[in-house]
Amino acid sequence: MYEHETDFDAVDAQHRIREGTRIGPAFEYELLSKEDWIGRRSWSDKFRDRRVFICGDACHLWVPYAGYGMNAGIADATNLSWLLAAHLDGWADEAILDSIKPNGCPSPNRSRISR
Repeated sequence: MYEHETDFDAVDAQHRIREGTRIGPAFEYELLSKEDWIGRRSWSDKFRDRRVFICGDACHLWVPYAGYGMNAGIADATNLSWLLAAHLDGWADEAILDSIKPNGCPSPNRSRISR
């Protein structure tokens, strides 16, 4: 939003649509509905419980922008797979599995997904 757009109702939707899409005034369209949306991030405070692990959207929600959430989920699964392989193949102690922290999760003093 621009500074003069103090809330969603103050946003000039017609102007924003034309500005964002570069559609000129010669193109006519009808706005059928709208939904206000605020991007949020949240994550679980626990990623492992004994033999159960969570990763991707099961443990964190990201703003759906540029594939970031999908990329973070893939990174989580990749990280979990090599840690599991390390332990199951015998070249890492089980304690390595306690290092699971999904990709991009910030410090624990922020909003969390409630259990």
